[in-house]
Amino acid sequence: MPRAKATAAAGARVVLAAAAALLVVFAAAGQPARAQLFSPGPLSKAHASLEGMGNCVRCHGEGARHDNARCLDCHTEIRTRKDAGRGYHARLGAQTCAECHAEHRGVAASIVEFKPSQRAFDHRLTGWLLEGTHKKNDCKSCHEPRLVDADDARRLLAEGRATFLGLTTVCARCHFDEHRKQVGERCERCHTSTDFAKAPLFKHDKMSSYPLTGKNAKVECKKCHGSLTDDVTPAQIFPGPQSRTYAQFKDIPHGNCLDCHDDAHNGAFGRNCTQCHTTQDWRTILKATSTSASTTRRASRCEACTPMSTARSATGRSPVRRHNSRA
Repeated sequence: MPRAKATAAAGARVVLAAAAALLVVFAAAGQPARAQLFSPGPLSKAHASLEGMGNCVRCHGEGARHDNARCLDCHTEIRTRKDAGRGYHARLGAQTCAECHAEHRGVAASIVEFKPSQRAFDHRLTGWLLEGTHKKNDCKSCHEPRLVDADDARRLLAEGRATFLGLTTVCARCHFDEHRKQVGERCERCHTSTDFAKAPLFKHDKMSSYPLTGKNAKVECKKCHGSLTDDVTPAQIFPGPQSRTYAQFKDIPHGNCLDCHDDAHNGAFGRNCTQCHTTQDWRTILKATSTSASTTRRASRCEACTPMSTARSATGRSPVRRHNSRA
């Protein structure tokens, strides 16, 4: 046999032998090991159950292409929100899942990647702008498992999976209701995120059954709204109250002046104080007529209408001199 043909035949035998050896090794190896011959690297812990050649098509389409629809077949909690047009993922348009959730980087690698960092994440993309005090919070203080409200997100947590999903924008789901259900759950009607303790949006005239006029409008809130003690809320509740005492906003009698003010006349002139007084100035007396009190005011001494002897109390002191208001 010519030397050239002999050399070619020998080379072919070497290639065939190497291929046969490789097939033997490939056949002897387990399925995960065989998959790594084609995989760019091990999957993350979150997807470790998908290792193996038979599972490739569960995530990939043709070749190495990722298919969002296949991701959403498993991640139904994301699909639900995308279909409803709610939340961060619904605002990403045609962006692929793999652009943020890189795979095949090993078991220890995180599948959630924030660029440039988690702290710099633009929260507006979720549909919930962080303002005021909220902007200063650490992510974990809001994305706290005990605050998750959605059932599908709770199921993820029950399976030991972390999630940023499932929170609500209702204030009273994340904050304890410091008013103890006296005024409903629409906290934003009175409060802003700048300072939760204040209520700059509250308008007594429009949002209560008692418009404040005259001197009543200048009275400090706590003078009329006393303090109550909460002895019902469990100590271990989360989120917990800022204080065990709270202001009373319900069941405060206010149908008559005497519900809040002392009767300086000890009942001598009945209970209709507005016959003589206004909220503008307690000591200015309305001019009396034969039928009713006129709305025209004039400063006058009480005895011009009623002798002081009639208005004096049983103690002999003039009730006008001790006229005061608890408000």
